[in-house]
Amino acid sequence: SMVVLALPTLNVIDLVEYSWINRHAGDVITMHVDEPGGNGFVYVGTSEGLVIVIESLVGSGSIRVCDYSINWNQAGLTQKMAVSCIQMCPKDEKYLTIGYDGDTAEEGAVVIFDLMKNKPHRVYKTAAVTSLAWVHYGEYVYAGTRTGDLMMGTLEKSHCLSVWNSSSVEKKNDSDSDSDSGSDSDSSNSEASAIIIIRKIEWLATQHPTSSTVGCLFVLLGALGDSSAETLNSVLIGLAPESIAHGDKLQEVMYIPPLHMEDVVGFRIVPTVDKDQSHQTSGTATGSGSSSLIIPAILMVTQKESEDGMGVVRELKIWRCPTSANIIDWALEIGMMADPRRATEVLPAGGARVTVR
Repeated sequence: SMVVLALPTLNVIDLVEYSWINRHAGDVITMHVDEPGGNGFVYVGTSEGLVIVIESLVGSGSIRVCDYSINWNQAGLTQKMAVSCIQMCPKDEKYLTIGYDGDTAEEGAVVIFDLMKNKPHRVYKTAAVTSLAWVHYGEYVYAGTRTGDLMMGTLEKSHCLSVWNSSSVEKKNDSDSDSDSGSDSDSSNSEASAIIIIRKIEWLATQHPTSSTVGCLFVLLGALGDSSAETLNSVLIGLAPESIAHGDKLQEVMYIPPLHMEDVVGFRIVPTVDKDQSHQTSGTATGSGSSSLIIPAILMVTQKESEDGMGVVRELKIWRCPTSANIIDWALEIGMMADPRRATEVLPAGGARVTVR
C-alpha cells in the first residue's frame, strides 16, 4: 500500500491499497519525487526492474497510476535487474536517471533515460548501484555501488569513470575497530571489509557564492549485512570536487567516525538556522533587525540494540556542517565540531525515538 501525506501537517490525504501494483511488477524498492521541478509525478522502482509513474492530482489530494512505465529491457539492459534508486536530472527534466542492482555486487547499471524520446540516452554498466546524486548544475551524476566504488557519468559522454573507492576509509575504520575490540575481532573485521558498500550519497551545493568549491558529496559507508558479526559501524565522509570542470577529482573534506554502539542507517541534508547579529554575509537572511545564517546539517537515522535485547532503537541525530565559506577548509574545523546531537535536544519533543521489535 501507499500513503499520501500533506506537508507540513503530515495528515493522511490518500491511501492506495496494495492492489494498485500488478503482482508481476514485484516489490516497491524506491520512490523519487521531483520536488525541485514540481512536476507532480512520483517515480516508483520495483524489484522486477520496472519504473512506474504516478501522478499527483493537484487540488484533489489524490493520485493516479499512469499508463506510462519503463521496463528493464526498454532501458537498454540485457538482463533483468532491480531498480534501486531514481533521480531526475536538474539540468533537463526529460532525463530520468535509474540505478539498477543485479544478482551480485558486481552486476549493475546506470541508465539516463530520455522521457521525450522514450529510449535510453546513456547506459553505463557498473557494479550494483545503491544510490544516485546529481550535482545541482546537472553536469555530472554520481553513483554509489555495493563494491564501494563511486562512479561518475555525464549527459555528453558514453562511458563513466570510477572516481573514488571506499578502501581508504575502510582501513581507517578497521584500525579503530581493532584497537577497541582486540584480536578476537580480526576475523569479523576482515569479513566486514570484504562487503563494505556505499549505502547512500547526497549532493550539497555550496552555500556561499564566493566559495572556490562548487559543493560537497556526502557518502555513507557501511556493511551489507545487519548482524553484529558482519556490520562495520557506518562512516560518513564528505568529498568536494576540484572544480565544475573536474568532477572526477575529489578531495576528502570531512569525516564523521563511527558512533559508539550505533549504526547510521540513513541520512538527509537539511537546513538549520543560526541566529546571530554578527553574521553579515551573503548567506544570511535578515528580518526584524536580526540576521539568520543558514547552516546545512546532516539529519541521521541511527540504530542500536535495545537494552532488553528484544529489538532495536532508532533515533534522529543532527550534526551541523562547518561554517567555513570554502568547503575545502572544512577539514580544518572538523576536530573542533561537536558530536552529533539527539534531535530531541534541538527539535520539538516527540517523534525522534522509536523502538522496533
